[in-house]
Amino acid sequence: MLNAVKKSACALAVLATLSTAAMAESVSLGVTGTITPPSCKMALGGNGTIDYGSIDYNSLKRDEFTILDIKSIDFNINCDTPTKVALIAKSERGESAAAHDGDDLAEISSGNALFGGTNIGAAGLGLSGDKGVGGYGLRIDGSTVNINGTRRGIVLSSDDNGSAWSKSTYGSFFNNTAVRYMSLSYPEATGPVSVKTLSANLDVQAYINKATKLDISKETALDGMVTIELVYL
Repeated sequence: MLNAVKKSACALAVLATLSTAAMAESVSLGVTGTITPPSCKMALGGNGTIDYGSIDYNSLKRDEFTILDIKSIDFNINCDTPTKVALIAKSERGESAAAHDGDDLAEISSGNALFGGTNIGAAGLGLSGDKGVGGYGLRIDGSTVNINGTRRGIVLSSDDNGSAWSKSTYGSFFNNTAVRYMSLSYPEATGPVSVKTLSANLDVQAYINKATKLDISKETALDGMVTIELVYL
């Protein structure tokens, strides 16, 4: 009987051990989070409009383009955190820039004497009949660039989607052969720098086609429109 009791006890012990292994528990630990992209906002002064007002037809040159004055507008970028950014300008007026002798049209014309340069790209100002009304250059005025509220900056440009950067002499947005990226830096830096705040002037200089190319039977509107896109680098 004692042996029977001992066997029972051993059996119980084995059963208890097996029962403990079968009741083992597990819990799962998840690792989560969210990578929040940088957030930057742009703002333009003057309701985003450059207005050349009323232009007297008799003030236009008959046999060459009439170059108008440079006009400026305030431009600001504000980011949640310091962020490297670039800007792209896209014309919304298609192939309407008066080019060459005034008969040709281009989305971005070249060889324009704007901002003191001789080969500045320009977008179109709409059509007068089948001729371009003219065009306009757009630039960041490098002398007005202020980065993060404390330092003067310089303007950079890239014609290969941001792979290589160089200092921009005129700060011009438009290139007739490739999409041009514009960015900001410090004089001692070799590429774009992170900005939290940026302020600068955007300059526009327009030109009007030869007077002989325009339809003078009615008023002709200067109808340029450009979209400025911000790209995170």
